[in-house]
Amino acid sequence: MGGVVREALAKRLATDVGAAFERDDYEDLWMIAHVALESAKWVLEAAGLGPETLECAAAWRRLRQGRTVDVLAEAHWDQALYSMADEDALWPLPIDAYIELIGHAIGIDLNALTARSAVPFDAISRFGAPLADDALQSIRGQSGENIGRFDPASWLVQRRVGSRSRTSDLTAELDRFVAHWSYKRDFPNVWVEVGRDEAISVIVAVQQTSLVWGPLKSRNLHDAHAHAEQFLGCFASNDRYFTNGCRFNQGRLDLYSFTIAGALMEAGVVAMDDRHAGIWWHAEGDRSTPLGMSP
Repeated sequence: MGGVVREALAKRLATDVGAAFERDDYEDLWMIAHVALESAKWVLEAAGLGPETLECAAAWRRLRQGRTVDVLAEAHWDQALYSMADEDALWPLPIDAYIELIGHAIGIDLNALTARSAVPFDAISRFGAPLADDALQSIRGQSGENIGRFDPASWLVQRRVGSRSRTSDLTAELDRFVAHWSYKRDFPNVWVEVGRDEAISVIVAVQQTSLVWGPLKSRNLHDAHAHAEQFLGCFASNDRYFTNGCRFNQGRLDLYSFTIAGALMEAGVVAMDDRHAGIWWHAEGDRSTPLGMSP
């Protein structure tokens, strides 16, 4: 099965990065490198070549180091500069050439690896930097923050990396996605799947409500709906939406099944389709205070 791992990575990069390879701004190349390394993790995991395997242990150590993204982006940037100086140089860089850069960055010959799992490969999704313009616009609409390589915590919409799981149960992928912010369900209660209309209602409610104190209307209803639509507009028609079972009654949070950020009260939506995953979440109240109500 020699070469199967490299071939699988080439297919994943064509899907997970695609046309973004045409970009030549350094920050874009850094974001591409982040997605590409997540693609490499997915392929290795799906091929049965996890961190515990002897031949890939060192590569996994590099994959887990933040500096490796810089190494790959800088190598890609060098190729971009070369193409600007030499009109005969290939740009965008062919995927096979980019895979060579990945191999150098993680210190392994991807062509020499033998898969331990049968094809087609299957593993739960991973998540990388946002590459699509609609995702970036949605993040700005939600948080008003700058987005970029210096602040991965701002990536409230991310590229979904890896083929869609063969199971319809997305629990493991939802948990992996929110773990980007070190979030974790505090109770083993299940994610609650909701329809698009209910997802919009929750997103509008968390913009207009203090979960502890009740309705605040800090954002007018029209703007709240517009930002909710902008967020959900990042996702294709096969999108799915999940909450922590939150329910609002007359503008007040009335019910929820679990928290993920460790606050007293939480509500929000996690959305996912084949291309993206995104979160709109609000957490409020300090459990350590007598009433759990921090200012």
